[in-house]
Formats: sequence, C-alpha cells, structure tokens
Amino acid sequence: MKVFANDKLVTIQVIYYMPDYQQLVNEFVWQTQDTIPKYPRSERFIRFWHTNIDAVIKEAFLYHKNYWGGTTYRDVTDVYEA
Repeated sequence: MKVFANDKLVTIQVIYYMPDYQQLVNEFVWQTQDTIPKYPRSERFIRFWHTNIDAVIKEAFLYHKNYWGGTTYRDVTDVYEA
C-alpha cells in the first residue's frame, strides 16, 4: 500500500447514547487512514452511524497529528446534523 503525503492516521471519538437509556452515555473510538483536509472516509463513517445505527450521537470529534507533531482536532457535529 502506498501512503500519500495527505494520508494521515485519524482518530474519531463518538460520544453517544441509546434512545432507551438516555442517562447512560457511551464512548466509541475508531482509527483509520484518511485523506486530509476533507476526511472522506471519516465523514462516510459518521454519516453511516447517524443513518443506520440506533444510537444517538451526542458529540463527535476527529483527531490527527499535524505536521509539527501536535494534535489537531475537529468537531464533526456538522457532518451528521446537516
């Protein structure tokens, strides 16, 4: 597999709850290679979760290491609320 300069390891953190148990909040963390800055694979994952899984997303964040070694994060709430 050839890794391109724009491919980065990204981590998606999803905070969610089940409709029957709204007082119980859960967390799901998923890592994948994705192309920055558009994150097409990550956005497909969030949209799939929102449309096909019964759990309700409360918050979703996307993290990746930037060029200088620091962590950059993005709130992806707009992906599933649009």
